[in-house]
Amino acid sequence: MNWPRFWPRTLLLLIIVILESHIWSSSPHSKSGAVRAANWSTRRKLDARDKTRNLLYHGYDNYMKYAFPLDEVNLRHGVPKGETVETCTAGGGTLILEFGMLSRLTGDDRFEKAAYKAFFALWNKRSDIGLVGNTVNILTGAWLHPEISSIGAGIDSFYEYALKWYILSGETRIFLLIIDGVTKLCAGEVEFLDVFQEAANIFTGDAAYLTIDSLSAFWPGLQVLAGDVENAIKSHMIYWNLWKRFSGLPEIWDMHFKVGTALQFPLRPEFVESTWYLYRATRDPFYLDVGERILYDIITRAKVECGLTGINDLRTNSRDDRMESFVISETLKSYDFILSPNGAAVPEDIHPSTVKLMTVADGFIIHNVTGIRAHIVSRMDGKGYDVTKLGPFGVKTGQIVYINDSRLLLATVDGETPIKSNTQKRLRVPEIELRVYMDYLDPLFHIQAGVHDMTTEASVLASTAMFGGDPAASNLPAGPIRFGHGEGVRLARDSANPYGCLPYVRQFDGEAIVLSRGECTFLEKLTEAALAGASGVIAINDENHGVNPSGDPEELDAVGTSLDDVAIVVVNSQDGRLITSMLDSAEIRGLGQVMMAIAQIGEPGMENTNELERTKARDGNRVLYLNGHPLVNTRLMV
Repeated sequence: MNWPRFWPRTLLLLIIVILESHIWSSSPHSKSGAVRAANWSTRRKLDARDKTRNLLYHGYDNYMKYAFPLDEVNLRHGVPKGETVETCTAGGGTLILEFGMLSRLTGDDRFEKAAYKAFFALWNKRSDIGLVGNTVNILTGAWLHPEISSIGAGIDSFYEYALKWYILSGETRIFLLIIDGVTKLCAGEVEFLDVFQEAANIFTGDAAYLTIDSLSAFWPGLQVLAGDVENAIKSHMIYWNLWKRFSGLPEIWDMHFKVGTALQFPLRPEFVESTWYLYRATRDPFYLDVGERILYDIITRAKVECGLTGINDLRTNSRDDRMESFVISETLKSYDFILSPNGAAVPEDIHPSTVKLMTVADGFIIHNVTGIRAHIVSRMDGKGYDVTKLGPFGVKTGQIVYINDSRLLLATVDGETPIKSNTQKRLRVPEIELRVYMDYLDPLFHIQAGVHDMTTEASVLASTAMFGGDPAASNLPAGPIRFGHGEGVRLARDSANPYGCLPYVRQFDGEAIVLSRGECTFLEKLTEAALAGASGVIAINDENHGVNPSGDPEELDAVGTSLDDVAIVVVNSQDGRLITSMLDSAEIRGLGQVMMAIAQIGEPGMENTNELERTKARDGNRVLYLNGHPLVNTRLMV
């Protein structure tokens, strides 16, 4: 019997079996789905567990003559003839997490000691500038050619699992090492990491080659765990841009020539996991959009009749004939964590009662969305999505799904928590309509030659934010905010500050600043605009959909009420180009000013006694949005 390679994941599967067998053997009754214990005494189960553990320890530790485990061992005959004497840093030092967990659960400290032996042997070989190499000679302990260091394949999990083991165990020795290693890399103290992800000589720090591999996509997640969220956001954008280009993540990308040198994509989990960590850390719905794109691409490119297949070439979508074990155990698991950021799995309610879901004359009313499975499909007209099934019920064409669950609400105008449907407070709508038009200096200019080819007036949809003033509110005690009300406000740009993240040199007089998404948070953009005297911000998204900006509670508490009289909205990339072209025309041709006004929104009527009829009369277009996309056949009742 051949002992499988210790890394990547064959050994991890065996460790999982041992952990499960420990739990199984410790229970007097077998669990549902486990091996039936009718003919298995407690003693027999313990013997089987101990034999499995001893087998694992024998294969891993007995041949670590120089502290580094071999790649392959035959459990009957020992080291196979011609076995390589090389191993990678990840393969030799990564098992500290699994072996440590095994020792803590079983009380058998042999595994933790063996893993520590290998880990510290590698760590003590680091260079004077604090870098470990990629490949080591098992017999001599010397780093092998080309003596490079990176955070990619061959080294990735050495840092990753060490930090995770500290977080899990609180082991001080590991913490001190990781502070010296990982945080040094996070801070960019080594010159090559300032450029990002280059492989460098472990002794000099000089760049060796400029490539990114897909395994290094774990790095943004590790930066989050190390507390460096700001740099994690920047690192994540590198991989996100690659994903958008290829609808997947190529195994190797050459940054110098900007080409993929290995275009396979076996559905690795690292980028998905980093996206989850960043969403947990920031609560920015942008990462939900990233997750949505990941799911779409995986379904479109990799879903087959019997599972998910790897991609041999992202350019042609030629498929492999296999599904790696990590696709289900890691990739899809991490994606599920993105959708369930609080870690609570909600069971499906197969037969929802009328307390949750009931039928009405023209469709359905949902009073509680918890556990109700909904089928959502893209509309043929491209205007959004439709709900086609709710639990056991099919939603027919023309039927409406009324949503009456107050937990789906955004914040109220006064910034308090979501309100009940019977209060008099007006809700913040997720989208408003903006009217953008030219205010000519010359009243006869619009009849001159060539002007008829230009866009001089347009209506666009804009997504509102969960902070700042509510641009749709017109019945506030002090009156509506200046942004877009009355005859409208003038639109302005600052070419020296296109993202609005820097303090403005000039002062504005109530204009709305048009800027691009990125470089900083929406809250920072609005804060800088308010300090410069603007009435608000129109942010242009980099994709063709809207997004409702949000902020961390701590940041919003720090801002207080200072942003209540200014507002920020987001338009999609297509509408953003339209607004930009109008501003360009106004500046180049000297037409005048580009103005923006908010279309009138009917106020809710509170006198009707029938809640459903009141909803229909109040607003026939208030639909539920899912990650910025409208569910067209829904109506909000709250």
